Amino acid sequence: MIFLTTTFSIYRFEILTSKPYLQNPSKDRTSMEGGQIRVAPSYCVWSVFSTLCCCLPVGLCALYYSSKVNTANGAGDIDAATNASKTAICLNVLSLISGLICIAIFLAVEFQKKPLP
Repeated sequence: MIFLTTTFSIYRFEILTSKPYLQNPSKDRTSMEGGQIRVAPSYCVWSVFSTLCCCLPVGLCALYYSSKVNTANGAGDIDAATNASKTAICLNVLSLISGLICIAIFLAVEFQKKPLP
């Protein structure tokens, strides 16, 4: 068992913790008590939805960062997982907004083509 020493900041107070690195962090989610490791969310399902239904290029980037979150969580690198998670959610929101804008433009163009009876 390997012990990791991490520092994190809560309301500008730094807390130094020493906890064991667990080989399978998927069983121990988000709780910091009892030697458990905090796991960043990957937003993988949302990334797949964004890729298939909203905006393909931005969705693919979100999917890439979601896989980076899973890799960093597996390695126990919380900082890299958190940064990739934030990037993945920003890209997912961007993909959703751009997809909605494209749908609105498409519908506006289609309704302009067909005259009303």
